[in-house]
Amino acid sequence: AGKSTLLRLLAGRDQPDAGEVKLARGLRVAFVDQADEFPPGLTAREVVHRAAMHPPAEGAAAPDEHSADLITDIVLTKLDFPDARALADAAALSG
Repeated sequence: AGKSTLLRLLAGRDQPDAGEVKLARGLRVAFVDQADEFPPGLTAREVVHRAAMHPPAEGAAAPDEHSADLITDIVLTKLDFPDARALADAAALSG
């Protein structure tokens, strides 16, 4: 009970009702929501590509378009995502 709440607190997405959350120096936390939230009208490929355009770390430069395309192809391939599904509306796909 409360696993998702704990993870949201650790990721900084929620604030505790009382007390404080302290993380070890240098600790990196990643969080993936249980519910998909995709902008309407984007394909799965476009969603992955948009994510690939973000800098890999704070203060780092964002990838150029070619690098983002390569990252997108690698991610979709590793997820065994066929081209037909990658071109489907992301909001229509199951989690």
